[in-house]
Amino acid sequence: MNAFLDSEEAHDSEDSEGSVDYFGELPSEDEVGKSGKNATYEDFFSPPGVESTQESEKGRTGSRHDQDEECALDSGGDEVLEDNVKSTFEVGRQMVKKQIQRLEDYNIKEKPWNLQGEVEAQNRPENSLLQEHLQFDHMTRQAPAITEETTRQFERIILDRMRDKAWDDVERKHKPTEEPFEFRRRVALDQEKSKLSLAQVYEQQFIKQNSQVQKEDPAHEEIRTLMSSLFTKLDALSNFHLLPKRVSSELKIVSNLPSVTVEEVTPISMTDAQLLAPEEVKEKPHKEVVEEKTKSRRLRERRIKRARRKAKQAVPDKKGNKEEAVRKVLRGSSAKLLKEGEKTTLSSSKKFFEALQHKTIRVAEKPTKKKKTSPEAVALKL
Repeated sequence: MNAFLDSEEAHDSEDSEGSVDYFGELPSEDEVGKSGKNATYEDFFSPPGVESTQESEKGRTGSRHDQDEECALDSGGDEVLEDNVKSTFEVGRQMVKKQIQRLEDYNIKEKPWNLQGEVEAQNRPENSLLQEHLQFDHMTRQAPAITEETTRQFERIILDRMRDKAWDDVERKHKPTEEPFEFRRRVALDQEKSKLSLAQVYEQQFIKQNSQVQKEDPAHEEIRTLMSSLFTKLDALSNFHLLPKRVSSELKIVSNLPSVTVEEVTPISMTDAQLLAPEEVKEKPHKEVVEEKTKSRRLRERRIKRARRKAKQAVPDKKGNKEEAVRKVLRGSSAKLLKEGEKTTLSSSKKFFEALQHKTIRVAEKPTKKKKTSPEAVALKL
């Protein structure tokens, strides 16, 4: 208890030293330089290389400190030790490191025998297969699992047989086994060549089929006779109560008209011209079907075309000769050829009157045709 009081007094003294003394002397320049305003990174953090060594030393000292703390608790002392308070980032980083270390240790250490692939009995512990659920292929069919449902089914079958008083054993059924070549042995093939033709073979088969009389089963014949007698008796019994329907003659309409008039359904307003088909009005032009030409035919047609072209070029063209003659006349003289419908411009009155006089002379020189008087007109005048 005295130790606890001494520690509390020490804490109070440290707090009082940290407080500001307003009545004390002013600090010197050296003390001001050591204040928090001029603090740097090195004042708070150590270099990277030193930090790792310090952390290792802290770990060692921490383990020793824990041992001392446990000893102090065991001894019954009431000393209070200050805990190292860590930030959330440091705590999370430490947890990640622990997890990484755990995974690395798991990957490095030897795997268990069930994860090493094919393992022999020498490389695994004794009776280790009994503790594992293994899956492997069986060459034989496994027995069905015994469940409550299967037991109930067996009990139901046993009770049914007891009720039916069927005490005989169930006969075991065996599948008939046949040799693979047994089917080939059944058919006896005749390798000798037949002397009959195919038509004769078919003829013999047809005669054999028709000559055989189909034998009916006597039981079928007996059933057929019994059924016929039963139906006759039933018909006789039902005939007293049920009267059959009377036979009535059906009405039939007989038309003695020709089939053409009966089948004609055209309206009366239609004319014969409207009933004609387009092919009946105008016949289609029947063109000659041109088949594929052979090489000799194509060459022949080409020779004929060339001969026609040469003959056409050899004949002189009248129109061409006329044009050449007019061209020669115009070259030799100063004459001009007037086009049809082209009129000369009359620049003076003298030229106008000369042209008018020339026109009247031409009209006067033209011979007038005398009209022939018909004898009927002369007779009328008289």
